[in-house]
Amino acid sequence: MKKSLLLLCLFLPLVVFSQNSASFAPSKRLGVSLQLNSPNPDDIGVGWFDIDTESVDNHNLRHKSFSLGAVLQYRVREETALRVRVARTGIWVKEYQPSLETGGYLASNTVYGRQVKWQVAPGIAWEFSPTERLRCYVGFELPFNFHGKYKFDQTQLSVTPTAGDTLSYESSKYTIPKGHSLGVAAIAGFNYFLGEGFSLGAEFSPALLYADLAGEATVENRRYVASGYYLSYSDTTTDANKGYTFYEQRFSMNLTYWLQLGK
Repeated sequence: MKKSLLLLCLFLPLVVFSQNSASFAPSKRLGVSLQLNSPNPDDIGVGWFDIDTESVDNHNLRHKSFSLGAVLQYRVREETALRVRVARTGIWVKEYQPSLETGGYLASNTVYGRQVKWQVAPGIAWEFSPTERLRCYVGFELPFNFHGKYKFDQTQLSVTPTAGDTLSYESSKYTIPKGHSLGVAAIAGFNYFLGEGFSLGAEFSPALLYADLAGEATVENRRYVASGYYLSYSDTTTDANKGYTFYEQRFSMNLTYWLQLGK
């Protein structure tokens, strides 16, 4: 169903362009947009940490992820615009288990996940104007995503239920190698003009992407117990993100400033 919807969106620009929809002649051809995007974490699992199954595995999840971008677009004709979009996404997620009494002690488990992703997406859009102030558009773009290393910090703590004395403490650091993804995305959105120079808008973009994030995750582990035993080691885990094709969607809100570069 998702792929059918994507294909339909990809064909929409051709339909609109072939109909040569009537639109008002814009007086300003260059647009510079600031975009606030919906962040898209990678589908990655390391051990029990899986950002896609928090509602299934009874672990809690907190997101403090943020994505900000910019779009530069230029109208080569009244109804046709060339564009390039750049975005930075900072992923910050926390998954945790509250203290649970197990065998006479309290145990807690916490994981922090962090990643930075960059995206560059050239594209083209065809515009039509239902009203003088409202300008809608559809088109497509070719997103290139650069995935930074995905880093996890895991802490497992066991304490006595009454005094709260530490029985054991274990710290693990996972690192999943960086990689990239690329593909094709449909775009559909609108701009509502507040005045001569500014517009507010929104944009929706479903994409089919091929990802190459291959590589094993490295693990650094340190364990301490109250008896004085201490262990430190490094290892690799088989939780590797191999190349695959996946569906991703983006929703953005835009603030655009328009400039006159010619008639």
